[in-house]
Parts: sequence; structure tokens; C-alpha cells
Amino acid sequence: MNRIEFLDLLPEKGIGVELGVARGKYSKAICDKSKLSKIYGIDRYSDHHNDEEMMDMLDLLKDHISSKRYTFLRGTFENCLEFF
Repeated sequence: MNRIEFLDLLPEKGIGVELGVARGKYSKAICDKSKLSKIYGIDRYSDHHNDEEMMDMLDLLKDHISSKRYTFLRGTFENCLEFF
């Protein structure tokens, strides 16, 4: 099973969190293929990923962000824990 096929196993109306978003291609696949009701993406964009990649991700996911199904949190995984 690959990570795209894995999305079929996620529960309908569940909540998902992706740690490390990069350009957002897998986040988009999660939004398009899964039946999750809410998806969070977390990335700090201060290591080997940069602001350009973050802007690409935000553009790629703009429809899911505007519908409030996808929420992006910028920061370290540890810093974003308090959001939950």
C-alpha cells in the first residue's frame, strides 16, 4: 500500500494532521481523496523548506483553506501542540 491508497483507510468525518507540508502536494491529495472533515498541516518553513514553498502550498490549497476544511499552522510541531 502506498500513501495515496492509505487515504482510503482514514475515517469519514475524522480529523487529520500532516506534519511537514512542504509544497502541499500530499496535503492536496489528503483533501481531494480522503473523507476527513478537517485537516491540519504543520510546517515551520525555516529549515530546508522556505517561504517560496509555503506560498506554493497556500496557492495549491486555497480552495480547501477558504472552505475551512484545511488549516495551516506555521511553526514547529512542538509549538503547534498548544493549538490542539
